[in-house]
Amino acid sequence: PELAALHNVAGSHRHPGMLWVSTEGDDHIYLVDPTNGWAVKYAMHVPNHHIDASGTVHNVGGPHSVREAPDGTVWVCLKGASFEGPQYDDPEHAAYYAQMLEMRFAANNEPIPDGYAVWHVDPEHYNSTAFPAKGGVLFDALQSPTMTAVDGVGNTWHTQDKAGSILHVTTDGVATQVSLPSLSAPDMPEWTFASGNGPGIVTDPAGNVWLCNLVPGQPWMVRFAKGSPDPLIFKDLGTGQGDGSRHVIHMAFSSKGGASGTANVLYALTSALLAPGATESVIMLEMDENWESAKFDG
Repeated sequence: PELAALHNVAGSHRHPGMLWVSTEGDDHIYLVDPTNGWAVKYAMHVPNHHIDASGTVHNVGGPHSVREAPDGTVWVCLKGASFEGPQYDDPEHAAYYAQMLEMRFAANNEPIPDGYAVWHVDPEHYNSTAFPAKGGVLFDALQSPTMTAVDGVGNTWHTQDKAGSILHVTTDGVATQVSLPSLSAPDMPEWTFASGNGPGIVTDPAGNVWLCNLVPGQPWMVRFAKGSPDPLIFKDLGTGQGDGSRHVIHMAFSSKGGASGTANVLYALTSALLAPGATESVIMLEMDENWESAKFDG
């Protein structure tokens, strides 16, 4: 839809070849068929209200991302609106940004979000009139949920860009906040994920979940082994010293990588998007058969 703020795209397991898209501006997710003129199979308005564990009702919205699990159910991170914007130094600029967001919600006749949640729903059971979760389940989230990954046993992991933990939901619906490790090095102060953990979270072919950290100058990542809630710090991408700082913003994995086309390869994208002057590159790292550690020559 025009002016809907298209934000995220993901493939479908239940309907191979179709794509899920989220529109953060008009609070919808859609399943579309690119092979049939982009016909819409599902159009679902996400929940606008969430009752948290304390019984407090919050306004939520803004589907930042959508992911379909292998069982065909859908997970949506309701990030809402960030009135901090891009951390504007100019108070007038920041005020203008906030005013524009207020106008956007007013135009859609929707309340301004004041809370965060992750929504889980089976599209076949979606009910637009069922309050508050519209036929699904809403889970409490901390500020602000961005992306989802599903591990090899079906548990889901949801990043929270302003929190020092990650939301973990088991296959039977038990949600917990898993603390993320603080990181430090001789040339930098201790850093925590509450400083902003970035959007990158991906599942590798073995079912392990990987999380970017955006630590200045240190392209380290956190890895959760399949089915485990214990974070492991992965440092094999190096230190970033000698070629400028490297900030990992996204990752991908292939079991058909490298020159041979048969190697396990981790691809890490480093970006200067939030760190002007940082090195922009794609790091290719060959991994062992279990996707646990890097394979180095010699």
